[in-house]
Amino acid sequence: MAKEDDRSYNIELKVPHKALLSILIISAIVILGISIYANTFMNGFVWDDGGLISGNLYIKDAKYIPKIFTTNLYRGSGIEGNFYRPAQSLSLMFDYAVWRLDPFGYHIQNLLFHILSAILIYLVLFYLFRNRAASVISSVLFLVHPVQVQAVGYIAGRADPLALFFMLLSLLLFIRSRRHYDILHIFSIFSFICALLSKEMAAIFPLLLLLLNVYFRKGVHKNALELDKGIRDYLPYFVIIFIYILLRATVLNFVTGGLFMETAGTGLYEKLLAFVKVITLYIGIIFLPFNLHIERTMMMPRSAFEPFMLLSIFIVTVMLLAITDTFKRRPQISFGLSWFLIALIPVSNIFPINAQIAEHWLYLPSIGLFLAASSFFVSNIDGKMMVRRPAAISFVILIFIFSVLTIRQNMFWKDDITLYHYTLKFADSTSARMHSNLALAYQNEKMHEKAIVEYRRALAISPNLPQTYNNLANIYNELGLFELAIENYLKAIGIKPDYPEAHSNLGTVYVKLGRFADAERMYKKAIELNPYYVGPYLNLGNLYSGAKRSELARQYYEKALTLDPENQPVKRALSALGN
Repeated sequence: MAKEDDRSYNIELKVPHKALLSILIISAIVILGISIYANTFMNGFVWDDGGLISGNLYIKDAKYIPKIFTTNLYRGSGIEGNFYRPAQSLSLMFDYAVWRLDPFGYHIQNLLFHILSAILIYLVLFYLFRNRAASVISSVLFLVHPVQVQAVGYIAGRADPLALFFMLLSLLLFIRSRRHYDILHIFSIFSFICALLSKEMAAIFPLLLLLLNVYFRKGVHKNALELDKGIRDYLPYFVIIFIYILLRATVLNFVTGGLFMETAGTGLYEKLLAFVKVITLYIGIIFLPFNLHIERTMMMPRSAFEPFMLLSIFIVTVMLLAITDTFKRRPQISFGLSWFLIALIPVSNIFPINAQIAEHWLYLPSIGLFLAASSFFVSNIDGKMMVRRPAAISFVILIFIFSVLTIRQNMFWKDDITLYHYTLKFADSTSARMHSNLALAYQNEKMHEKAIVEYRRALAISPNLPQTYNNLANIYNELGLFELAIENYLKAIGIKPDYPEAHSNLGTVYVKLGRFADAERMYKKAIELNPYYVGPYLNLGNLYSGAKRSELARQYYEKALTLDPENQPVKRALSALGN
């Protein structure tokens, strides 16, 4: 193992014991992380938090753990999807057991994994390169950069810090293991499995492991760790990936049409161009982290000769040349740039998923760019007495700016209305989803007129949104405009026939109109579509109770209570039914 490279420590404070220095650094990371994310603790549930937490039956009772491991992430809320993240669901189950529906505790766990990831970045990079300055700077940049808010300040974004924590832990255990399948190697493999169960992006981890073999095999670099690893050390990770992909393509594939979303009219050529373009966009987001927001879009490139594509090709070419040029002389820069590019592959648009570009997808790749930048910074001031103090001051100013931007960005995640209002500044004419989400936020606050306006704006942009029709119908139902409610529920069902909520809601309107047979039919259809959806069981129980069919009502109430033992409306209805 190489000795610590003291040449890069000229800008550091000298302390008598290196272990004490690491303790001080880790303590500073913890304090800084808490300081800049403390204002998230008062934020509420926003965006998908409702589907993952308050409306998620599976996290409310341990009996659903088998379901968590065999269904999609949102199945406990009756929502179809193809995310498979049981570790995230288990972490939310823990939060629910402790905090119930208090967002405070959920934010604590998000921040905990973010801080732990920053600490692991410091430990891994220092262990690999023996360069404390670059390791600290990389870790702190990762910790405070405002682009991370979407993964940290947003509870449902926990998949990113959770997966990264397990990936970094797996990486640290891997490089510390001494022989094949010793206890550290076994725990590294287990941590990798946990990362895969946290988020699909962890599938890229074996390729990042191979980077270690490229950069740290014996005789490649001085002043860096020398790994003595063979094929048997790397093989388990690739076997696990093979099994994972096989399962996700078969029994754990929860939608038809394959694992990936296809982008109409794009072939491999356009997708490769999109990868090059998105690299440039992500670099811009990291170096100029202003106007950060959700619901980003990107025009798919059609030609390499488009002006922005020419710029993107130039930037990526420079990056590739830098990787090869610095491989021997400055391996930290080369390794960091390679990490950045490889970690972007899952979200490159070569394999289109649920969006083209998203800030939280930088959570893993950004580590590489921070390492490359910090290594460049440290190497260029090493030994230069005149620039040490200005460089240190510049770094402190940069961290201060990023911290302020992060604290400010956290404020936009306060509640749904704040978040969607802010987002629509950037996507007003294009995002039907944001208008629909803002409408729902207004609806939840009983601001019905504003909600109707936003729903209509959403439908003007995209007229085939079943959930928007359903939510609009809910308002009409609440306002007593039953014919309009029926019209919109039927539109929702017409677009999405397997929509249990719309069927159940339509049944409720039929009850108000005295159309009990139609209501019964709608409720039973909703149960058929989703046997784990509590609402129609309660509604059927109420229907039969009103018809003096007490035993039948009791059956449906008890079934609802079996599904959701903490459901207070069901408990009250069953109590009112008596013995």
